[in-house]
Amino acid sequence: MTDLSHEDLDGEESLQEMVELVFKRAVKKPHSAAVFAELCQHLSTVEVQSLTDWSASVSFRSLLVKHCQAEFRKNLDKEGISQKSGSCLEPVRDVRVIDRLREEQKNAKPSDQFLNTLRFIGELFLSKVLAEKAMHCCIRRLLQKGDGPSLEGLCQLLQLIQQDLELVTSKEVMDSYYNQLDFIAEKDLPMEYNPSDHPRASTIFLSKSQTDVAVANKRVREKRKSLYINHFTHISESKHNQGPVRRKYSSCSTIFLDESTVSQPNLKNTIKCVSLAIYYHIKNREADGRMVLDIFDERLHPLSKSEIPADYEKHDPEQKQIYRFVRTLFSAAQLTAECAIVTLVYLERLLTYAEIDIGPANWKRIVLGAILLASKVWDDQAVWNVDYCQILKDITVEDMNELERQFLELLQFNINVPSSVYAKYYFDLRSLAEANNLSCPLEPLSREKAQKLEAIARLCDDIYKNLRKHTKKRSVSADNLVVVRWCPAIVS
Repeated sequence: MTDLSHEDLDGEESLQEMVELVFKRAVKKPHSAAVFAELCQHLSTVEVQSLTDWSASVSFRSLLVKHCQAEFRKNLDKEGISQKSGSCLEPVRDVRVIDRLREEQKNAKPSDQFLNTLRFIGELFLSKVLAEKAMHCCIRRLLQKGDGPSLEGLCQLLQLIQQDLELVTSKEVMDSYYNQLDFIAEKDLPMEYNPSDHPRASTIFLSKSQTDVAVANKRVREKRKSLYINHFTHISESKHNQGPVRRKYSSCSTIFLDESTVSQPNLKNTIKCVSLAIYYHIKNREADGRMVLDIFDERLHPLSKSEIPADYEKHDPEQKQIYRFVRTLFSAAQLTAECAIVTLVYLERLLTYAEIDIGPANWKRIVLGAILLASKVWDDQAVWNVDYCQILKDITVEDMNELERQFLELLQFNINVPSSVYAKYYFDLRSLAEANNLSCPLEPLSREKAQKLEAIARLCDDIYKNLRKHTKKRSVSADNLVVVRWCPAIVS
């Protein structure tokens, strides 16, 4: 290498060509990046005369640092949607198209060129060619951009240089990097982790109810019992015999069913379950205490003229108090049970999107805003805001309008509730009811109900009759004759 530096390098141009050649080969062969970094470490002291200043000299290391900076910026600008291509989105007026393009940018995969460049830069730091300051500049630029490719490249860079960088960097600076990564990860969770948007994500209220001491030893998500085996307490027997609860089983002659289905939930039972879910949200909220938005603060926007106690935010409401508040609104506005389930969906979506907690100081206005929005989205004949002013005598129409407007903004105007999400919340509410003895009472299947279910099954059988004809084979072998018999199934 010494012979090469003295004989073959006749000036700054030759040295620059060598820097570019080494960098290009190192990026093209990432598995040999450590070897090329060691080569750069040996060549870092090579100096030649500068082209701009004849009295000064330029070293291999200084040219390599400049080239690393240029390549890092060039590759960083290529990742995702650049500023030039981003201007093409300005004529697009459809917000959904813009959101989709931004989502594609966030979830885009980094190119191999970008990752290999970061790897070689990291290896140069480990070989003492690049200083600590260069690494901090790269990390800050990647954090500042914050898109998917930049964050993935940052994670790979930190995985490579973390141990050596922590030796020369203060703990406060490194913790600030990790805290920023944690904040970005929590803020930009994929949609499947949001229970109010994705059907496979676990609901928040069910997980909070499982942490409660009263139900700590109960398996809320246990395999649901068969419809053929049910617990039934005969009212007359319980009145005459004050003994233990007797277990009843469904048989060929008697089938026990409740009145609640996913398409027609029981109103009273659904309101009780939703109130219990809100109660667990309040009781098991985070201990650090998130901020309370002014629009939901009952001190700033009271629902009644009665004086609010000074320690109002320190006392959690009871489940009965929440139930009475929700029942009053639903009874006066004549809302349906389905609206109660959608209310819970909007409530959890608000807590997730706005990153707030529901507590004693804001639960009434959050629930009121969720009910107001759910009634307008779900019911064909929605209740006007002025009608709620008739129910809550001391609230103004202007306050209701502002509550609705800010609630929608915090939801990012995402009021869509897919049928799969609705079904998930319904069955999770049933699981919550079973764990807290709030299930609908089971009643024997009467002749009228059986005829109604049979009529529904016959109607479905007629609808899918033509579909089943296409699924049957036109001919079968006599040696392996299988007769397919279709039987109607009743699901309640």
